[in-house]
Amino acid sequence: MWARRLGVPHLWPSRVKVFFLGLLTSVVIFSVFQYLHGANVEYLDLSRPVSERIRCQTPREECQTSEDPVRCTVALQDIRIWTGLNLSRPCPILPTTVRGQTCQNPILPLSSVTGDLGSLHTVSGANPFKLWSILFLILTSLLSFSIVIHDLALLEESLRPTILSIPNMKYATPRLWKWMASFQCRRRMWRLQRRRRCLWTCLVPLWMASQILVFMAVLYPVALIVYLFQPVTMSRIMVFLSSILCMLWSIIFVVETALDTQPYAVLWGAHDLHSGSSCVCICEFFLSRSVILRVVVLSIGVCWNSFNLTFRALKGLRRAQWANMFSVLYAVPVEAFPVVWS
Repeated sequence: MWARRLGVPHLWPSRVKVFFLGLLTSVVIFSVFQYLHGANVEYLDLSRPVSERIRCQTPREECQTSEDPVRCTVALQDIRIWTGLNLSRPCPILPTTVRGQTCQNPILPLSSVTGDLGSLHTVSGANPFKLWSILFLILTSLLSFSIVIHDLALLEESLRPTILSIPNMKYATPRLWKWMASFQCRRRMWRLQRRRRCLWTCLVPLWMASQILVFMAVLYPVALIVYLFQPVTMSRIMVFLSSILCMLWSIIFVVETALDTQPYAVLWGAHDLHSGSSCVCICEFFLSRSVILRVVVLSIGVCWNSFNLTFRALKGLRRAQWANMFSVLYAVPVEAFPVVWS
């Protein structure tokens, strides 16, 4: 009200509020990205190394002439996140500075556990934490963008009828609706349940798994492409689909982290005085149990937040007059009290 008295144009105070609160709606998912993106040596169980022996490897060819081969190796891994450190060739001679040491009590510089060198690294293969952090950042962006577009459109009384819900979607896009229904195979499963219940019971888990795969690999990408051309029309559907996608990926993330046997490396440089060669020494450790517990708690929070958004979107999809904003929470639907500033 005070902004309108200062001469701010009609609906602009509400638009600014919706914009910022819409971004904050998916802050739970963004917190998972921050936690994964900031993963460092503190996430490891340093009391339980994979092997007691310190491995010293020859730096990659691109880094052999570098002044700091360890930092050069880490920088290359940051660019090629799917390759790991790619240290496969052992040093011809074990450096004298690491002889007699084990991964239980290594002597290493503080720079190797701080800054960029202190983040989590994998010797071979992709770094799961980096891949998951990128995925959750993408999910956060998609969900936040669709929420902001939907709520800004809902503020405009002229744009509200253009936002698709399930009843008018059947008439507005009949081909898309039939195509989506054909992937679900509900009628065939319903007939099978009535005729052969035992066979239906055996096929239900496979059917559900196939539905999840079809949703993630086919349905959501197609809906995203349509959304890019018609953002206002598809905004409520995209909030619904993006929330389901966040739930599915958070469940997969919990299972993958709980079963993860990927060791992470603590690495530092060692120089042999006799031969003059430089090596990258490595000790590998598993994730600590406290980190796995935090990941589970964060994923449960993402599931709960996405679950709430899914059912709030479903209410508006069932009937457009029941639609609510996702950023600004009202107990009564927006259509019940159109606001006109004077």
